[in-house]
Amino acid sequence: MDRREFMRLSAGAALGLLLPPPIWGKGPEVVVAEGDPARAVRAAVDALGGMRSIVGPGDLVLVKPNISFARPPEWSATTHPVVVGEVVRMCLEAGARRVVVADHPLHDPRKCIDRTGIGEALKGMKKASILMADRERFYQEVKVPKGKVLRRVKLLKALLEADKVIHVPVAKSHSAAGVSLGIKGMLGLVWDRGYFHRTDLHRTMAELATVVRADLTIVDATRALLTKGPGGPGKVAHLNAVVASRKVLDADAAAVGLAPWWGRRTEPWEIKHLAIAADMGLGTLSPEVKKVRV
Repeated sequence: MDRREFMRLSAGAALGLLLPPPIWGKGPEVVVAEGDPARAVRAAVDALGGMRSIVGPGDLVLVKPNISFARPPEWSATTHPVVVGEVVRMCLEAGARRVVVADHPLHDPRKCIDRTGIGEALKGMKKASILMADRERFYQEVKVPKGKVLRRVKLLKALLEADKVIHVPVAKSHSAAGVSLGIKGMLGLVWDRGYFHRTDLHRTMAELATVVRADLTIVDATRALLTKGPGGPGKVAHLNAVVASRKVLDADAAAVGLAPWWGRRTEPWEIKHLAIAADMGLGTLSPEVKKVRV
């Protein structure tokens, strides 16, 4: 049963809860690849089995980067366009029939597309499109069966319709969450983000991760916004790295240790939403990491 069929048969049910886990060969839980951004993305995904082990011929793929701020790549408030472009290119090479690059913009959608560089990065890719989901009609309510605070949430319809989901967050600090990586980046798939901030941000983010399951998470740590996130401008470190995993929590746990956030080194368990996600069985805070240089 694919993702779309599940949603048709279980309207309003939580995404992915009845889907069987993919069968993977034994390998590292997380890959950290350093070097040229495009080559690092390919090396990281190849070390996890390659994009063809994730995306199949005819798949509709949702790629979710951080492109909600009208900020230039140098600020590290958004995912680097080279990273996003390479991910989309690899999906198309694997046979995807269409790739939708989507986010819920906080700023003017046209300015976001222009200033982040995402429009230029996808130029010429005829099977790729950009969805700036700034209207409620783009979302559909689903239940959160494991949620104690978050019982229902309106998720992006494009997420529910996709055969495969690839999450490509940027590594940055966050004034409320501490850091914004994979789990925090999932809020870009939600209509009412304010609810999370009005209640228990860390718990609701972890509970959201029980229904939003990406097939692959690639954290863009080519640069990292160490202070004054999420929007910047702040202190930026050039790490020249990407972090890839099939589990978002594992990717986040590895990415936390790459840089000092808000002026200090931080352990994964110190980030409350990561600790809650680990308690919910969504991954590990100490994943096996393979390092690759390109």
